[in-house]
Parts: sequence; structure tokens; C-alpha cells
Amino acid sequence: MAGSVVLAWYLMAVASGPKEYAKFVVFASSWFGKFVLVGISWSLFQHLASGLRHLAFDLGYGFNLETARRTAIASFASSIILTALFWA
Repeated sequence: MAGSVVLAWYLMAVASGPKEYAKFVVFASSWFGKFVLVGISWSLFQHLASGLRHLAFDLGYGFNLETARRTAIASFASSIILTALFWA
């Protein structure tokens, strides 16, 4: 939800001109704006990693309880790593 609001604000700011875009840049440059943007990117990478995990499930892999636990932890860890690499 928050990602959609920020994306809509960004698109409206770009379409409205330099003054409105400057307001968005001020928000995005603040600590809270960076916190929101990092959260949005983390949720994107988490969704990607979980989607790949469920794709493996759809192909018939990973139904063992221990494997399912390990892939759950791996999807969470990979989303954190990908977010860190994205913002590095």
C-alpha cells in the first residue's frame, strides 16, 4: 500500500513540474523517506524470493519439512542481502 502511494506521488510530481518534483526529492532525501524507500525495496525483493520458492513448490520440489524451513529462511535472508546490495 505504501509503495503504491509513494509511486503515485513520484509520478504525479514528475508530471507536475520541477517545483512538485523538488518537494518529492526533499521527502525522499529525508531519513523517513529513505526508510520508506528501503522498506519498499525490501518488500519487492521479499516478494521475488518467495515467488521463486513457490515456483519450486509448483514444480514439485521442496515439500520436505526440513527443506521448506530452509527455503523459508533462505528467501528471507536473500531479500535482506539483495536489499543491501541494491542500496550499496
